Parts: sequence; C-alpha cells; structure tokens
Amino acid sequence: LAEDRAAAGLEREASLREALEATARAEATTAEERDATRRDDDARLRNARDELRIARTAAAAAEGRAEASAAGALLAAHGCEIDAVYTSWLTRAIETAWLVLTPLDALWVSIHKTWRLNERMYGA
Repeated sequence: LAEDRAAAGLEREASLREALEATARAEATTAEERDATRRDDDARLRNARDELRIARTAAAAAEGRAEASAAGALLAAHGCEIDAVYTSWLTRAIETAWLVLTPLDALWVSIHKTWRLNERMYGA
C-alpha cells in the first residue's frame, strides 16, 4: 500500500515536472508573459508538493485510535453490520477504518479508497 502510494506520487511528480519543462520551453514574447509563466509554474509546483505532503500523512494519534476502537465496540454492541468502507488514501483514515472494523470482526469488508475523500484546505 505504501509502495503503491509512493509510486503514484513519483509518477505524478514526474508528469508535473514534464509539464513544467514544456511550459518553460515555450517562448514568451514579452517580459510580462515570461513572469506570468514563471508564477504559474511556481504555483503548479507548490500545489504538487502540497498534494504529495498530504499523501504522506502520519498515523492516527493515540486518542484518535482509542476513539475509533471505542466506536467499533459500540457498533458491535448494537449489532451493526458493515458491508463496505469508503475512505481517503490518508494513512490515518485507513488505520481508523481498520480500528473500527476490528471489534466488529469485519476486517474482510471491502475498503474503497479514493483521493476524492482526502481532506482539503481552501485557505485560512
């Protein structure tokens, strides 16, 4: 799983680097256009680095792990059954899903991961 994410990150970084190099090769006719192109390239590179940093997240905190296990125990006590789990690719989200599924004895359940569920920051 970690190797797949690392490979996906490297592929994304390589494709972004190629796109940036292609942009850099494009001729800008004026100094203003060159400056605008440079700013766009810098913004794209920052965004790519942010995406890679988000993908490499730390594990869940001890308090979060305890809460997830307690939630799983509560679901098991009430007889809840889980058919599928949908989560982001963030390490702590996947770990949380496992911790909830463990008391339910449902580690066999499909865990569907998508980047679309990754947390986002839209400004401060």
